[in-house]
Amino acid sequence: MEKMREEFEAWCASIGFTLKPNAFDNGDYAMGYGWEEWNAWKASRSALCVKLPSPELGDCANGLIVDVGIALDQ
Repeated sequence: MEKMREEFEAWCASIGFTLKPNAFDNGDYAMGYGWEEWNAWKASRSALCVKLPSPELGDCANGLIVDVGIALDQ
């Protein structure tokens, strides 16, 4: 989640958008200053779906498929 937040904050900075923490000091953003955008960003990332090939390709290919799956999860 931290990498996703870093990417979000970098994107906000690249377009000149100001982020402000909320008053609860819980790591979230204030309404109107990133809260809506952050939740949309998280939703867009969770909607990404990649279908990996069937792991019936032999030992070498199976290992590669597992490695790709782990990398995508990160």
